[in-house]
Amino acid sequence: MIRRFVLFGLLALTWALWLPAAPAAAQESVAALPAVASFRSARFDILTTVETGGARQVAYGKGAVVLPDRAQVWLVPPPNNQIISVVQIGGTIYINTGSGWQRSEGLPLANLQSQPVAEQFAQLQRGANGILRMGDAQVRGVPVTHYQLWLGGDAVLAAGGEALQGLDSQLRDLIAASTYKYDLWIGRDGRLHQQNTVAMVPASEINGTPVPASTTSTLITYYDFDDAGIAITAPQ
Repeated sequence: MIRRFVLFGLLALTWALWLPAAPAAAQESVAALPAVASFRSARFDILTTVETGGARQVAYGKGAVVLPDRAQVWLVPPPNNQIISVVQIGGTIYINTGSGWQRSEGLPLANLQSQPVAEQFAQLQRGANGILRMGDAQVRGVPVTHYQLWLGGDAVLAAGGEALQGLDSQLRDLIAASTYKYDLWIGRDGRLHQQNTVAMVPASEINGTPVPASTTSTLITYYDFDDAGIAITAPQ
């Protein structure tokens, strides 16, 4: 999902401020990504790696999504490996860092994930500098084809549309100055089985605080598509 790609890319950037793709085979430039099938719900694994200077931090977790606007995920981030649980219901987000659920209304990026997969793919392709077919692979035993796209920060902001207008202007400037790489693994069944979003952020300053250059990679692997057992409700 392209707006979801943007959302996870921006969340990864946010994590980087708070705190690899498969080997290339015979690369081939192609005119467009293949058609993709939308899904109502899915589970996913997530792995985020943040590299700043010589330091490398890794967070991992699992989650589920019910389109258009419900998601839940638990993450184990460094340095203390305290589990963080997050539930999103529309524009409301619930976060539990170990001391109970805290609720926040008006999540700025909540409507980034509401569009169908096909439309989000179209937006991503419009902003890409080019599309590479990297070769065939497998994800969780499913045959897939690996594609790669590169976008400038301005294209990412454009894809976000009005949903990003409320961001701090300095953060928007930092997003615009960054470079993004998207790796997509699309199955023969037409589903998106895996995505890797890499945000390459230059050194900057936000509200007087220096922000070092960083590279943040967020790998998401989808499975259990349209499983009737997937349900996401607000925590009690």
